[in-house]
Amino acid sequence: MIILLMIVFSSMTLLGQRSESKKLEKYVSKYVEMEIDLNKNPGILIGIIDGDSTYVYGFGEAEKGTSRPPTDSAIFEIGSMTKVFTASLLQILVDEGKIDYQKTLADYLKKEQLHESIQNLTVWSLATHTSGFPRVPTNFSIKDKDPNNPFKNYTDKDFDEFLADYNLFQTGNYIYSHTNFALIERIIETVENKDFQLVLEEKLLRPLGLKNTTHGLDENQKQRLNPGYLLDGTPAPTAIFSTFYGSIGLMSDMNDLIRFVQVNLELGQELPLQSSLIKTQVSQVNTGIETYIDTGIGWHIVRPKRKYYGIVSHRGTGVGHQAYIAFIPETQTGVIVLANSRNSLEGLGFFMLKMINNNWKRK
Repeated sequence: MIILLMIVFSSMTLLGQRSESKKLEKYVSKYVEMEIDLNKNPGILIGIIDGDSTYVYGFGEAEKGTSRPPTDSAIFEIGSMTKVFTASLLQILVDEGKIDYQKTLADYLKKEQLHESIQNLTVWSLATHTSGFPRVPTNFSIKDKDPNNPFKNYTDKDFDEFLADYNLFQTGNYIYSHTNFALIERIIETVENKDFQLVLEEKLLRPLGLKNTTHGLDENQKQRLNPGYLLDGTPAPTAIFSTFYGSIGLMSDMNDLIRFVQVNLELGQELPLQSSLIKTQVSQVNTGIETYIDTGIGWHIVRPKRKYYGIVSHRGTGVGHQAYIAFIPETQTGVIVLANSRNSLEGLGFFMLKMINNNWKRK
């Protein structure tokens, strides 16, 4: 097993820094060795944030046959984790007074292009997955001609047809849905009269210094895109989207994701938009799936113990990648897991967060 250890930043003394790093490396390595099948997950990258200290560990192979672990600058598809960036952007626009959570689809989009049953759905219902929309549009399967790249052929025109024809029967209950955030993307574009990615860059990514979070890679980034693998171990194609960028279309690297978590944890220099990000972490409604899982604005909040702090988290699956992010504001700790396989590693991230929080006893 090949391990890459990188200490990005630490406020500890050099001696204490080395001691803590070695101890953490030992626990992380032991767990990965015992619990993770590197045949199913060829390469894994783990980022750990503990107050002012940040650690990054790479395991396995970034690309099969290279004997080289993934690094913090490798770019991964983050799939549904895109939603937390879109949610952050949405909250920024709400705080600017440009979007109101209690206004409806008909307030922002052309009413005549929306089926009457969805015209009065609020922005809040989209952001909390309580609108009643299905996970994907009902006409999605007609265009799903490539099982390894399902959104490749689904266009804005197809989405228009869905919105005009879909008869929504029930709202109010939690149903996790990519459709919700595709609509939020549309609302943002309408309000700002700009492409979603441009608004995301101007309002969120650039102010935070996130240079590698995007749905369109430049030539340098293409060279750093980590190869992904399908469940059968064969190389995966790169994800292609014609729409739904704001729901599942982003890519990012460990450095950007660490920075994003640090801002959410209020670590480092205070930024003007920080308060907007903090608001997205507030529990809005219980999911009804489990009593200890709520939804925030884009995030899920999981309570591992009845009287312990909530874990703010989200996961995502790309065509050949897996991503997981989780943090606890009260203890200023967080974990990020990136992998070059579709096999879920949510359990790995959860265990790492539990470990650095002393089995949920840390205050």
